[in-house]
Amino acid sequence: MIILLLMIPQMFWGTTYAVTQFGFESWPTFALGVLRALPAGLILLALKPTWPQRRYWKPLFINAVVNIGAFFTCIFIAAQTLPAGFAAVGSATTPMFAMIINHFRGEAAPAKRQIAAALLMLTAATLLFNPAQGEVNLIGVAAMVIGILLILFGSLCAKTLIAELGWWQVLVWQLILGGLMLVPFAAWQWWQSPPSVTFSRQLFGSATWLVIANTMIAYSAFLYLLRKATILQLAFAGIANPLAGIAAGAILMSEQFEFYQYGLMALMLICALLAQLKPNQNRWKTKELSGSEAQ
Repeated sequence: MIILLLMIPQMFWGTTYAVTQFGFESWPTFALGVLRALPAGLILLALKPTWPQRRYWKPLFINAVVNIGAFFTCIFIAAQTLPAGFAAVGSATTPMFAMIINHFRGEAAPAKRQIAAALLMLTAATLLFNPAQGEVNLIGVAAMVIGILLILFGSLCAKTLIAELGWWQVLVWQLILGGLMLVPFAAWQWWQSPPSVTFSRQLFGSATWLVIANTMIAYSAFLYLLRKATILQLAFAGIANPLAGIAAGAILMSEQFEFYQYGLMALMLICALLAQLKPNQNRWKTKELSGSEAQ
């Protein structure tokens, strides 16, 4: 089942917050974005050099803006202005956004079990993360919603580009171009509030995890799987992201959870899997289907 494979990069990405708190607590957010994207892209380029044809630079740049530059910016704003619980619940709404986007794209209608699974996931996430704790910033909410839309539209954008260029070339240049466009913002943040950098085993381990596991491995797996995945599968797989964040927090930050909270986590995973068990039989007519019936 492809959703299980799609959960693997989501689990890696879910560790980002705990790992950065563990090793880069005082670092500016955009500097962390550069650290995640640019070194990983350059290492991958060195492992297997690739150079796009001139006509592909524009779509590659747009893809990098959507998936790295703009997305990382929204993530940073949401992380700085929203309670962690609210942001986590927000990620649980991704399947609903995916269903709405599919509707406007003329795709298949979601099955009742998929709608029920999405609502149950959102309810469980609300009970687990309790978004009522802390103040809600409207700018942060807007950034979170835009970030969710960027995940979905960015995946569609990357999938289209992969069909022409192949997943490796899109992977490498998405990270390099996206990292480069964050450099000016990182430099400005660093100049405004320079962090105290102490080289340690903790810092080195965190940096290694962010570059290799969190970015090189996770983005490689994601873009490779993206070729055969649907937007709804991507959305449901995303629930592994906040759950992995909980696990990372428990391991690295010694956070404690109650038995019922683990039950809610298991329920969310079960809902995501049940939503994929059977093919959707209740379909809307797409343009292509309508055309074939007219013949």
